[in-house]
Amino acid sequence: KFDARFDFDQENGGRLTVGGGYAGTQGIIHTGIGPFQIESGSYMAYGRITYTKGAFKVGSFLNHVDTDAPNLLLIDPATKAPVQLNFKTDTFDFEISHSKVFTGGSLSHVLTYGGNARRNNFDITLAPDAEDRNEFGGYVQDEIFTGKFRLALGARVDKFGNIEDPVFSPRATLMFKPTNDHSIRVSFNKAFRS
Repeated sequence: KFDARFDFDQENGGRLTVGGGYAGTQGIIHTGIGPFQIESGSYMAYGRITYTKGAFKVGSFLNHVDTDAPNLLLIDPATKAPVQLNFKTDTFDFEISHSKVFTGGSLSHVLTYGGNARRNNFDITLAPDAEDRNEFGGYVQDEIFTGKFRLALGARVDKFGNIEDPVFSPRATLMFKPTNDHSIRVSFNKAFRS
């Protein structure tokens, strides 16, 4: 296993972070179709770059996985050899986010917004027809503070390449703090996972 990270502080108060890593693995993995022997030489590698300044953040990463693994129990009837689980996956991701504070009178707002784009490439022997996938998402949230009350309203929209329509995920939270040590919270949210 190897991992490295470098942080570069900028004169404008921002920070650039660059990192990467590599990890080799081997051993047995138990799945719903039996145990697979992950062979020596299988690995995962990644690279990441992020820039932050205050509440602003923009970043990107790449993950790569390359694994060969024969099944220890199941035989492929066509080849008379163990069922083979070989997979290579690549994930490319880009995200951006920011928060701003607005004050006026007795109300304060923290507005947070951002989005991301992701590309997943798949090459899997057990699912040869698996399609590569694009994912896009955006979100906005407003946290409103007044006295002992806090209201958070947010929404996220995601579009997945393997699903026809975009998915909308709302959330709302109302919190009351009768004292500094106690809070009463009521919340609602709808989440989606592809």
